[in-house]
Amino acid sequence: MADMTRLAELIRSGDETTARAELSTL
Repeated sequence: MADMTRLAELIRSGDETTARAELSTL
């Protein structure tokens, strides 16, 4: 399962592609 803190940091940093990849693993 994705780490929500890491996911939030990725979204804030603008790394939406990686954030979406992380979400897809949920």
